[in-house]
Amino acid sequence: MRAVSDKDGVLLISANSVPQQNHIIQEDVRILCGELEAVLRPLAGSTLLITGGSGFLGSYLLDTIAYANDHVFDKPCRVITVDNLQSGVNARTAHLTGRSDFRFLDGDVSKPLDLGEPVHRILHAAGIASPTFYRRFPMETIDVNVTGTRLMLEMARNDRNIKSVLHLSTSEIYGDPDSSTGHFDVEVFWLLETA
Repeated sequence: MRAVSDKDGVLLISANSVPQQNHIIQEDVRILCGELEAVLRPLAGSTLLITGGSGFLGSYLLDTIAYANDHVFDKPCRVITVDNLQSGVNARTAHLTGRSDFRFLDGDVSKPLDLGEPVHRILHAAGIASPTFYRRFPMETIDVNVTGTRLMLEMARNDRNIKSVLHLSTSEIYGDPDSSTGHFDVEVFWLLETA
């Protein structure tokens, strides 16, 4: 499978067969949507910008919204996802590329984005979380985490259509777990969540 971008930066996938979603992720998403149906319903009919859509967390979000569009929402969401594939894996989202409710853009969120259409909510999942990648790309890691986040917040501040911004992160931000228990200190989570 190979990813290329057209003249507008839209990711195009070429493959010999139709990509399929992982069956374990399918089951996770089905259960998740069932348990969170009431929480997801307010998103119906809105346009979502999901950054880092080909990353681990971002691709799960895309799968969740696709499932909700098909099985939960009366009016589906429009999804615009931006990823530069610095550390994301295009194969995670290849099964979604033919959908009319999804638009895939090849872009770097540490630079201003011109989406050409209104957005109602931003789910910011772009980031380099893998030690392998952030050692190889230290400046890019800082750029996406600092500048990318700032630009998403500025986009929301300057556009009255945007109702919310959700910033996602992996457990990497908490550091290493306690070696004796394999768990993070509860106080660390509490301090980070209330800061």
